[in-house]
Amino acid sequence: MNVLAVAMFCGAWAAFRKFFPGWGAVPLACTSLLIAALPLWWFDLLVQKVHLRPAAGLTSQPRPYHFGRIIRKLAALYITLLVIYLYYTLIHARFQATYLTTFLDLVHRVWPLILFLCAVYVAEIDRRQNDPHDEYWRVGGLVTGDFANVSGKVVWHYARSWFVKGFFTPYVFLILVRYLESLGRFHPDGSGFLAWHAQLLDFMYMVDILFAVLGYVFTCRLLDTHIRSTDPTILGWLVCLMCYGPFHTYFGIGLFNYDDGLSWHHWLGKEPWFYYFYGGAILFLTAVYALATVAIGYRMSNLTYRGLITTGPYRFTKHPAYLAKVGSWWLISVPFFSVTGGEAAVKHSAALLFISFVYFLRAKTEENHLSNYPEYVAYAEWINDNGAFRTFKKWFPVLRYNPESHKKWGSLLR
Repeated sequence: MNVLAVAMFCGAWAAFRKFFPGWGAVPLACTSLLIAALPLWWFDLLVQKVHLRPAAGLTSQPRPYHFGRIIRKLAALYITLLVIYLYYTLIHARFQATYLTTFLDLVHRVWPLILFLCAVYVAEIDRRQNDPHDEYWRVGGLVTGDFANVSGKVVWHYARSWFVKGFFTPYVFLILVRYLESLGRFHPDGSGFLAWHAQLLDFMYMVDILFAVLGYVFTCRLLDTHIRSTDPTILGWLVCLMCYGPFHTYFGIGLFNYDDGLSWHHWLGKEPWFYYFYGGAILFLTAVYALATVAIGYRMSNLTYRGLITTGPYRFTKHPAYLAKVGSWWLISVPFFSVTGGEAAVKHSAALLFISFVYFLRAKTEENHLSNYPEYVAYAEWINDNGAFRTFKKWFPVLRYNPESHKKWGSLLR
């Protein structure tokens, strides 16, 4: 169904772009995203009935509307959205962040619809929740003055969850728009292997970003895609934010240059057979990375647990996306070659090695977080004995998943 969603997104984007040439990239992206979500909603709600899963916490027998409770929840939600909007408005004005113009223009166009849909959703979910006194109700106590029912732990989890959604939603949406604009400028006539190679890479990264946008937008209990928990460790948050702008330019991977401007095709152009083989290997790794995101679907999210995924590339290893993504970077940049000499090659290789270590830490901190859930422990132990790297782990037992060591390590990082 996720592959079908990708096909419908691409088909809708191409059709609207052809028949409505006056549309900009943002309305094209928004309309195509809604069409891509249709088969996912149909399959999850009507076929799998995910809203009836115990994890969703919903009942099929709705109660009468409780308007006091609904208003209290909406107060918490609306104030949260207002804080996020004011933050981005301030950043846009203070730092002349023109990249946010697209996002803020979209918000200014659709905010009445957003507020209306939020009200409808909160009202309908409230009357169907097994326990309607959720974190929105508790955080709403800060507004109504019911401080006795406000829990610091709940407020902290609420703040972390909304930071993830508030930060990553505009971030990935703007990246999606840029990828669509880039793909729209491509003309296949007369294009050689390298041009097609670059477009295929952009397309596969676009697929990854597509599900990231769907994942952050459709984080809700009705689809059983709500956030169960967020990473509780400082290191988990640190190594994640190190990989995304603007944080990566201040304390993250953006500080480590592993590229001298020459990539794989500059070094391998004189050997056609190896040139195509090497380029194909890069495409393969990027395809694995994209398929890992396709397997997750709109449960895609950083720093959160929103349900276990064991299909697609996750049948073979716990971290296919990180392995494939970092592996492709090594193949693309070939940091061990440099036109400026061996010293530069060593520096570039060390820089990419550090970035690889950051992603290793991301994998380990995620395992620490998910080890709180028995279904993940069972999955990780199954991968120990059945995964693609099981033989390698027998040679190096330290790489085998051990839930007890993860729990001990995780407690030290809190």
